[in-house]
Amino acid sequence: MGTAFSSRLAASPAAPVSVPSASAGAPDRITPQQAAVAEIQGFADVVARCVGTCYTRCLHRHPDASLEVAEMSCTDRCVSKYVSVHQLVGETMQALQAGAEAEN
Repeated sequence: MGTAFSSRLAASPAAPVSVPSASAGAPDRITPQQAAVAEIQGFADVVARCVGTCYTRCLHRHPDASLEVAEMSCTDRCVSKYVSVHQLVGETMQALQAGAEAEN
């Protein structure tokens, strides 16, 4: 599972989805559908990176069907860090966007 999983993961990153523009007159506005697609793409990218990184760092004995305690602990910490960073970046981006909108 290890090599095949890693090669599939590397070969199939979150594929970009074509999103039509909101309208020709308002290029800075996005539709709720575009926002949803962007959010899904972002989440898929975070999950793919998290799985790839945590798998590489934490899982050392691929033939076993179950995880060792150290592998479970490492995976838990790794995923927790990814989620925390993702939330922090999202909050920072929202604050920056709110500040930019307040200036306009």
